[in-house]
Parts: sequence; structure tokens; C-alpha cells
Amino acid sequence: MERYQNKKYIEYILKYKINFLFNVPTIFIMMSTVEEFKNSHFDFVKKVVFGGSPIYQQTFQMLKESFPNAELHNAYGATETTSPATLMPIKYPKSKVNSVGKPVPVADIKVVKENGEECRVNEIGELFIKGPMVIKEYWNNPEANEKNFTDGYWHSGDIGFMDEDGFVYVRDRKKDMINRGGEKIFSIEVEDVLKSHELITEAAVIGVPDEIYGERVKAFVVGRKLSESSIQKIKDHCQKHLAKYKIPEFFEVVDQLPRNASGKILKNKLKEIGRK
Repeated sequence: MERYQNKKYIEYILKYKINFLFNVPTIFIMMSTVEEFKNSHFDFVKKVVFGGSPIYQQTFQMLKESFPNAELHNAYGATETTSPATLMPIKYPKSKVNSVGKPVPVADIKVVKENGEECRVNEIGELFIKGPMVIKEYWNNPEANEKNFTDGYWHSGDIGFMDEDGFVYVRDRKKDMINRGGEKIFSIEVEDVLKSHELITEAAVIGVPDEIYGERVKAFVVGRKLSESSIQKIKDHCQKHLAKYKIPEFFEVVDQLPRNASGKILKNKLKEIGRK
């Protein structure tokens, strides 16, 4: 398939009894919205792996129920790492489901503060990655090389932390983190709360420019039964789970979120819309 299509993808899985699935979480979310998926049985699937973007608790639970005999594994990597830099082990405690796993054997990952100091356990910073699978440099781009490499470590641009057991957690892209009057807001935290509302299928949160606060929080939400009259219910839901400054001040109900060919949500497109 040159481009993802719900019905055809599900049809191929069922027809050929595909037992290993590896997708960005968005594709699994899209699958779950169609009747063909809801009415089919996937007990032949042995392994489901996801990566490329954060996994929501609701999505993880849906995968457990939809693929009852499959092992679920998160993975994390980038074009610059050429392969996963972290991977969930075969067995892991439920308390680690939000993790992207442990560094693969050849990977050296550290978490670094803005001042260049290495973070302590559970302290949030930028993930630096080193190893034989990481690119040596960007082609004919010395400026990018100087900016994105330190002592062989590639600066991932991802904000996260590592716990006491060596599990890595990704909280947000550095460029997607929202700064509202000095308060740092991780978009995934707000999106997770929004997606826990029964009316919302998908959600994407961005910061929109503001003269006073620098940025304010805006949410793009998708759901078949959503309408402008639903927004107050969603705000009430957010108030129960989020600090006041993290609650989106602006909502936009859309039919779908912009994605690239692999299914990743294009937040740069949403930011262009948000500036208008």
C-alpha cells in the first residue's frame, strides 16, 4: 500500500492472517473507528508494536482488547537513528505502559538539561542518543551538525526522562512544548485528557501566539458526535484532570487532522492554521 487506507489495510490483515503489526498509534486509532475493525476478530495477531508518536492510555487499552493474544510493545527512534533506539522488553510491569522501553543494547541515551548538564533519574530534559545506528552527520550541513551533535550524541529534540529502572519516557517534542506565561505545558498530557472524553476520537494540542502570555493552548478535536455545543462539556472534563493553565482556551472541531503518508499528525500544519 502506497498510502494507508482503513478498509484495505484491515482487509489485508484478515485475508493474509498478518500476525505482526507495526504502526504509529494514529493508524491504530483510525482502524478502531470503522465497523470492519469492530466486527472482526484478530486473535491470530501475535505482536503489536507502535512508535513514532506518543501512545495514549485509551489507545493502549483498545489494543489490548482488540488483539487479545498479542504482545504489545512500544518503540522509539527517528530517521537519524535509522532503527529503534529503545524497545519495550518482552515482559514489563503495567506501571511502565507509558514508557517507550529501554535503550537497545548498542544505544547510549542520556537526558540533558538546557544548560548542558545531565539530568538526574526522573528529571525531565532533552534525550541525547549515541550509538552505531545513529548517523554521523547531516549531509553538507555544517550548521545543523554543530547544533545537533555533542561528543557523538545526537540531540533528538524530544523531551522526556529515564526512570530508576532504565525505562525511557517521551513527553513531547521540544518544538511542540507550550510556554504559557513561563509555565511549560506538554501537549501529550492535555491530549491524553481530551481523548479520555467519550465524544473525542482524536485530539491535537498546540500553542498559539499571544501578546500577554506568549502562547495560549488550542485544541483541535475530532469526533463523529462532536459539535460546538459539546465544548463546554469537554472543558468541564478538563477541569477535573488538568491544572487551570493547561486547559485549552480555544477549541476547533475538525473532521480530520492533517497527517503525512505514514499517519503522523502534522502539527506544523495545525500551527499554520492556529496563527490565522
